[in-house]
Amino acid sequence: MAPGARVLISGGAHHSVARASRLLGLGAPFIVGGPGDETFDAEVLDHRLRREASEGRRIAAIVATAGSARTGAFDDMVELAAVAKAHSVWLHVDGAFGAWARLLPDSARVRGLELAHSVALDYHKAIHAPYATGAVLVRRRGALQRALAEPSDYLSGFPGGFGGLKDWPGERSLATSRGFGALGVWATWAGAGHGALKAGVEQSYTLAQELEERLRRAGWLTAPVHGPIVAFGPPSREGLGWSSPRPAQKIVTELQHRGEAVITPVRLGGRWALRACTLGLGTTLVDIDALVNFLSELYSVGPQR
Repeated sequence: MAPGARVLISGGAHHSVARASRLLGLGAPFIVGGPGDETFDAEVLDHRLRREASEGRRIAAIVATAGSARTGAFDDMVELAAVAKAHSVWLHVDGAFGAWARLLPDSARVRGLELAHSVALDYHKAIHAPYATGAVLVRRRGALQRALAEPSDYLSGFPGGFGGLKDWPGERSLATSRGFGALGVWATWAGAGHGALKAGVEQSYTLAQELEERLRRAGWLTAPVHGPIVAFGPPSREGLGWSSPRPAQKIVTELQHRGEAVITPVRLGGRWALRACTLGLGTTLVDIDALVNFLSELYSVGPQR
């Protein structure tokens, strides 16, 4: 990787992308567009890449998002892949929340996902495998091995035994020794079955739309709903949510203390709102109705400063 190379992200990129960029010695990633923009504008990105090239800077990667953590927004992977190809830049997609949309009957949200050079996804989100189980998928099989393989005398390959493995696991990730995390993923998939997990993903998207409809009927505003994440708040003169985090924190704490639901505060465009995720396999319309009723009782919706 070239010294001083940059990682380009949108305002909706997960905080782990910034952490990874710093750990790689690349510094903080550069945000293309406004901080409140959850996704890339392909034209703005193309212009930025031309500027970076004219100023002699290298780009390590463009990190797109399939299902942002704040609002569930999806980048247009087809457009971004075309831009990345034109500039010969690696396109990575953070699909922790949204890559699972490929299981939906209508997977238009993730059209072009296969055009990315790499995709990260979390098994513990949509299919509820044990926490911290995830994967990085690469389009070219040897990409990880070329980047991470390091010869070692005592781990060198030879015919027979572990050393005879065609693909040595330590050559495809940072870890040489590791726990058997794949067991939890296999057990979840085998126990629930592909059909049940697929139905669970479909249900989470349907429930998010139902939650959006109920919140709006109750007088709350919602950010555009793209997947199983709904960001919402009371209407105000400035738009959605509060200028201070305190009202959101109060509601979140009250809900958790009463055991009603686990939602989180979220900052959108400089204002504070609430965020609900419908990925839980046990979540039903009864839970959605209970959440909206509780919110309506706890907080009188109306214009707020």
